[in-house]
Amino acid sequence: MENVLRQQLLEEVEKRINTGEFDKYLTIPFMTRKSLSATFKGRIDRKVEKNAALVINEAEIKSVVDEAREAAAVTYNIFEKLGFFKQNEDGEIVLTRAAQIALREITLL
Repeated sequence: MENVLRQQLLEEVEKRINTGEFDKYLTIPFMTRKSLSATFKGRIDRKVEKNAALVINEAEIKSVVDEAREAAAVTYNIFEKLGFFKQNEDGEIVLTRAAQIALREITLL
């Protein structure tokens, strides 16, 4: 029963993310729908572990968004310190070739 409720809540959150309801919060690099979804999933999984009520209210939504934003900011900061950004000929900040290779390697793990 708990697993069914968990899955229903995950599906509801995914639907809200995929319809763009949270896009207004995706304002910094590395904060994506996918990262926001993973943060929601983590929050829901923690609720299951603690046998807490499987509902998410507006305060928790804000908390999850803040958590995802913080993770994105930390990632950006690490990439910046590693020199993984450069300015292209159009003046845009983009990932260096080394950063692209590193990201590809990470996703293959």
